[in-house]
Amino acid sequence: MTTNRTTVLSRWNAVLLVAVLLIGLYGFVMVVAPHLVGNRLFGPLGFGLDRVGDVSATELDYVAFLMRVLGAVIVGWMAALAGLVIGPLSRREPWAWWTITGSLVLWFVVDTGMSVAVGEIEHAVFNTAFLVAVTIPLVGYKRALDVSGPV
Repeated sequence: MTTNRTTVLSRWNAVLLVAVLLIGLYGFVMVVAPHLVGNRLFGPLGFGLDRVGDVSATELDYVAFLMRVLGAVIVGWMAALAGLVIGPLSRREPWAWWTITGSLVLWFVVDTGMSVAVGEIEHAVFNTAFLVAVTIPLVGYKRALDVSGPV
């Protein structure tokens, strides 16, 4: 492997790690400040708590609990992906690229499919932006790896 290709792969690895860490931070914010995410972030995107109308404090507390659970899942998922990026992907082990890519595609298909099925198009758009943030470094990484056929 040439030095130039190694440099390019290292850069894509760093970009992917930053994306994974930022998504993990987002999940952490969901855990510690669910109302901030629910109202300040999701609200302007069109699918926040303000869209529901009048809800009781108990209902808001339950939604906050669900946001915390979802945030915890995101934190755990991103910790696992960060471990793959730092370890086997940085050592150019192809299975790590496929594992990361597969988990993202599976999440996107299931979550976005469900969102579209129940009419939450705004959430599907949000998911697409989320996916793009991680897909760009994954595609760059695969191209720089320069392996014919599947990685």
